[in-house]
Amino acid sequence: MEGDVVNVLNEKPVFTVDFEARSLSFKVVINGVSLFDEYYHGGSMALTLPANHYFHPENNQVGFMVAPLDESGRFNAGALLKVSLNVHPQGEQESKITILSMTFKSDSDAEQGYTLEHSESGGYHFNNGRLIAGGEDVTVSDPIVEAEGSYEGAKVIYRNVNAPNSLPLWAFFNSDVLPDYYAASDEDYYAARDSLLEAHKVIHRGIESNDIDSIIHLFDERNRETDQAFYFEKGTTEAGIRGDLERAASNESLTLVPLVPDHVGVVQELNRKIVSLDRENFAPAIMLLRDEGGAAVYALHFRREGGEWILTR
Repeated sequence: MEGDVVNVLNEKPVFTVDFEARSLSFKVVINGVSLFDEYYHGGSMALTLPANHYFHPENNQVGFMVAPLDESGRFNAGALLKVSLNVHPQGEQESKITILSMTFKSDSDAEQGYTLEHSESGGYHFNNGRLIAGGEDVTVSDPIVEAEGSYEGAKVIYRNVNAPNSLPLWAFFNSDVLPDYYAASDEDYYAARDSLLEAHKVIHRGIESNDIDSIIHLFDERNRETDQAFYFEKGTTEAGIRGDLERAASNESLTLVPLVPDHVGVVQELNRKIVSLDRENFAPAIMLLRDEGGAAVYALHFRREGGEWILTR
């Protein structure tokens, strides 16, 4: 049984992240890239999300950013974020094994205003469908806590995870480290925004003219790596996004929202290798409004290499 479980990491592992959140702003982060984010979330929610497409074949960082709902710098009573990293064999979700967990809770009695509970750090080995202390199959560090300068009271909390596995090395790991656009001069920021906007406009024009053939190649890296990450037959992701774009472009009840420089801003991931453009309401830049209300949106995440923007996710 031990060999079968170890083979999950070496053959077709599926890494997932479970999280539960309540009464705070947060991001769930894998290797410096947001897997999910929610700002000013006063309610509660719980989700399970796949993580293979951001997972490194050996060394990973898994964690989250948390911030208070207002500018006071203090978390609401009852604020909570619980995150766990799991792995299971492809097609066997019921065989999920938890690699690590962390729970952030607001606590007015605690010196720092919160408590952090977490699974034990150290080396582990797989045995009989469980992760057992001792060994080198997986190594998990203690939590690392850092201040996040964009929001008063915000924290970035993560753990280093060494988990050698069979996933490929995704292209974004070796792409350019970008300037810190949040700390850049106005001139440098707007230059980056406008350059990224031009990359979006190419896709925007393809949708507007209902000419998806002219833009589908721009999704090549995203489509190829998504197929690889989730063991899809080659071409599966391309067929899906092509069909979705074609339906959106030909749907007369959808209106493509213009791309205007002053209505979008750069969103930079913590790893400073992936960026996107969001509108003022945190919606992706590529947006089509429905006549009956609501919208169809396309979140496009770019990396930079050789002076060119490459659509990576």
